Amino acid sequence: VPPELVTLAHDPQTSGGLLAAIPRALLKDLHLSHMILSALYRSGLAARRLELEITESVLLEENAQSNSLIREFQKIGLKLSIDDFGTGYSSLTYLKKYRFDKIKIDTTFIADVTKSREARAIIHALVGLAAELDMEIVAEGIETETHLGYVTGAKCTAAQGFFLGRPVPASVINARLEAQGRGEEWLEEE
Repeated sequence: VPPELVTLAHDPQTSGGLLAAIPRALLKDLHLSHMILSALYRSGLAARRLELEITESVLLEENAQSNSLIREFQKIGLKLSIDDFGTGYSSLTYLKKYRFDKIKIDTTFIADVTKSREARAIIHALVGLAAELDMEIVAEGIETETHLGYVTGAKCTAAQGFFLGRPVPASVINARLEAQGRGEEWLEEE
């Protein structure tokens, strides 16, 4: 178990949870659920605080191993999100087949929000669908203030993208959390 996971598992600042993207190759590993359970046990992280992100394209493969693992993840109590939603051929089937906690709207829809009536209609439909299914809806690929304003107005529950923040190493996140814990304001480095 990475030491960072143990630290984050016990940090009240990360009480919302942690996200791990699961690549296609890892979903074919017969020991994946055991590895996850072992990491949860050794770190002390509650299962509901770990969210696994699975891309829609993985679901399209209809792989028995992947299907079995997704069911195991649900039994364990892990949160599941479907990434790149809307880029596959039968997305709605998976919303019925599995109980996902979150839908992540693919960045291609967000990128076209200012010039495509169809992209806007799809975003609104997905927001409504997620609300009806008691799921969170995340807009990916927020690159501009206009993107952020649109998805906020459309009632997306969360957003991510370079406009909101660039990826940073774990050491920077830890420093930010420590500064926050001391009541200090964190200033972005230029």
